[in-house]
This record gives sequence, C-alpha cells and structure tokens, in this order.
Amino acid sequence: MMSRVKKTLWLKALTFTLSSLLFVVCFGLTLELWARIQNSKNKTYGILNWSNHDILGWIPTTGKGTSVTEEFEAHYDINSYGMNDKPLEESLLISKTKIMALGDSHTFAAGVSQDETWPNVLEEILFKNDIKRGSVYNCAVSGYNLGQYLLQMRRLAGVIKPGIVLIGFTTASDLYDLIPPRKGGFIFGADRSRVYFDLDENGNLIELHDLAGKKIHPNQSRNVSLITKVKNLFSSSAFFQRFKRSNLAMWVMIRFRPKGKTLWASPDTALAKKLDDEYLFRWKLAEAIIAKIAQEARQKDIKVVLISIPYLPQVYDTVWESTFGRYPEQYDRWIAGERLKGICARAGIYYIDLTTKFVEVARKQKEWLHYPIDSHPNPEGHRLIAQTVADFLLEHKLAGSPELKKEQ
Repeated sequence: MMSRVKKTLWLKALTFTLSSLLFVVCFGLTLELWARIQNSKNKTYGILNWSNHDILGWIPTTGKGTSVTEEFEAHYDINSYGMNDKPLEESLLISKTKIMALGDSHTFAAGVSQDETWPNVLEEILFKNDIKRGSVYNCAVSGYNLGQYLLQMRRLAGVIKPGIVLIGFTTASDLYDLIPPRKGGFIFGADRSRVYFDLDENGNLIELHDLAGKKIHPNQSRNVSLITKVKNLFSSSAFFQRFKRSNLAMWVMIRFRPKGKTLWASPDTALAKKLDDEYLFRWKLAEAIIAKIAQEARQKDIKVVLISIPYLPQVYDTVWESTFGRYPEQYDRWIAGERLKGICARAGIYYIDLTTKFVEVARKQKEWLHYPIDSHPNPEGHRLIAQTVADFLLEHKLAGSPELKKEQ
C-alpha cells in the first residue's frame, strides 16, 4: 500500500497540476473574452450579409454596406448578381474585353472599398475605366474555396461571357478550407448546404450534391481528429485572430506542435516540405479542381490565369523568421508557389506567383501590404496585385494593348 508520505506528495502534485490547469484555462478564457470585447467595437452599417444558396452555400445580399474597424473603413456595393462590383447591364453589352475574377475575401475584398479591390484597380490600369475597351468583373465571395470558384464560374460565365478568368488563389485559406465533410470540412460556412467536391478511391474528382438544399449542422463533419479540432478551435478564436502576429501568439503557435504541425493550420498546409496524407489530399483535390476549371473554361474558349496571393508568413521577414523559418527542415517559404506552378503547367493554364514581388516591395518600403490585425491585403497590397497582373496580361498579349504599357 502507498505510504502516508507518498500519498500526501501525490495529492499535492495532483492539486498543483489541477490548479495550474485551472489557472491556464481561466487565463485563456479571460484573454478570449477581452479579445471579443475589443472585436465587438467593429461596426457594420447598411446591408452586408449573406443569402443562402443551395449550390454555392451563400451569396452576398444585394445592397450597400460599410465595415468599420480600428484598421479600416470599407464600403461595399453588392449588385443584383451578388457581386461586389458595378451593375453589369451596360458593360455586358459594350465591353470589348471581359475578364472574370474569382476568389475569396482577398479578392472580394475584405478591408478595402469597392474601387480599391484589385479587380477594379486592374480594370482602371488596363482599360482606363472605359467600359467600351473592357471590364473586369469581381465575382469573388468571402469564404469561398476552389470548389465554389468552379461553381461560381458556371453560374456567371454564361452571363458575363468572359474571355479570361483570373483565379485569386490564396495560401491563407485555399488549401485549408477545401476538404469535404468526410475529411472534416467545411471550415467556412459550416452550416451552409452546398455542392462540394471530393476524390474517389482512384483519385478522380467527383461532384457531390447530397447536401445541396439541405439543412446541415455545423458539427456534421466526420472523421476529425482531436488535434485537428483543437487547431481549428484555436485558429478561429478571437484572441488568435487579433494577436496571431504578436510575439506571444507566435511563441505558442510554433512551440505547441502536436504531431509536428503548427497551430497556424492554413499556411502550414501550404508551406510544409513533406506532405502527410492529410496535406497531400488537400493538394491533390486542389489540383483536380483547378484542372476541372481549366477544362470547362477551355470548352468555352476562355483563357485561365491562376494568381498566387501570398499570406503573411511568406511576405514579411520578421514573421517568417519568428514562425515557420525556425524550422527550415520542415518548411519552405517558396514551395507553395513551386507546387502551384507545376499544377498550372499540367492544367495548361497561365500562372502568376506574387510572392517574390510582395517580399521585394515589403523589404524595400518597410511597410505592410496587409492589415496587421485583419491580415487581408490593404489598398497598397491590392494595387500591387493589380499592377503585377496587368503587366503579365499585357506582356502575354492577353488583354489591353501595347499603348497601355507605354502609358504606365
């Protein structure tokens, strides 16, 4: 039997452990509550919400809205097609060149007003806002993934009849919010029914309609490991979102590494050198969907350009060196771009990697091209995207004219 001394020591150790755990939990909850109170000061005015859509999950509701935070004041104007863009009627009739931009909140775009989004700035650069010469249509929607880009292209290509489709692919989320329900999805809009994509046992892309038009529960995800649930919960917390670039948050994200993975799940997937089964599946599904977009666009004589929009740890030296750069044997700052380049080559589409350009400009100007707290590109970031894309389209004679190149 356990001696009285050992029993006393054991009880003291247990009490200390439980007390420490309780303190950590209470401290964490206090930080989360404080972060939520701070975030509650952000305001939204007018119409800025989402309508259910059986195929896509959701589309923006028509109307004007304004989002105000401590970092920005952004004005949105959603047209009758659910696009953060001008009304289409006149430009559809007279525009010589039509370009469709697909993407998520980095293109829609959260944090900047409608005239500051990179699709609208691109239109200004290419066509000098002369709709007779051409138009760029912002068909992106916050929270969408690659599968929804394909569905959105199907929905609007017949209306717009574009000659070019631009895919705003972001390493912030396009490999993260991609997995089907059987693998743990959906991440964004978890309670929204939709059509989604998966791979069959032979690795072929399949389109599934079993949840379209049905009411689903946010926790309907299946086969999700405890570690994944913890990572998702941590990544979605108000504290994480507010302080993920603080020294404390980075210290936690990098040093707490269940199964060798950081808590910063989205860039972890994109930047890992060695892909485990989970990450490999995401990349394979992404490639299959991109190939499907290319195939369907080709059938309509549409040229496709995929634009890789880099995320925070790839752009800023201080962020990289304090996070993923600490583990050079596991992570590569440029590897996502190289993989996407290969995917685009196999799909037969054009590719623009903005990572090098963002890194160069951030180093030279010593200023952020993203909002530090919100993490989306700021107006300077959007203009850099637009200018780089414009230069590419002009160089490859996909849009605009040589005269435009001289005017810049």
